[in-house]
Amino acid sequence: MLIGCVEDPSADLSGVTLLEREHSGCQGWKSRSLSEADHEESFRIQADGDKSFRIDHLGAFFNCCLPEGIDVAIDTRADTLFLNEREKVPGNCKCICPYDLIVRIGNLDDGEYVLCYRKEETVIGSIRLFFHENMDEEFSVSELTD
Repeated sequence: MLIGCVEDPSADLSGVTLLEREHSGCQGWKSRSLSEADHEESFRIQADGDKSFRIDHLGAFFNCCLPEGIDVAIDTRADTLFLNEREKVPGNCKCICPYDLIVRIGNLDDGEYVLCYRKEETVIGSIRLFFHENMDEEFSVSELTD
């Protein structure tokens, strides 16, 4: 089965809200030549109460100096949650390092949805997940499909 950042017109996520977003500092590992092969990015999604979910993006690569931090936004269309991460102001250091990002979303009914991950508006990939009150899912960014 192929999935992507496409819409199912029968679903409605118009009430989903972004409750909280935060990020760690650089995880202390900086390198001019750091590659994805050296470090695995992953997601963990957990139910966090009545119709709310916590999405942790662990080891997200960004510039090692970010003057204004990282912004995370959630957009929705039909059955798709678009998770977009970007540097608020692009860092200008010649190194990258991993950060942990945490997002809480609310007013999401139990059901099957596509999570589409975008970085700086570039689609990295997507995954179809069943969100429910006991959800505790982990997967690597490399498992996302185009």
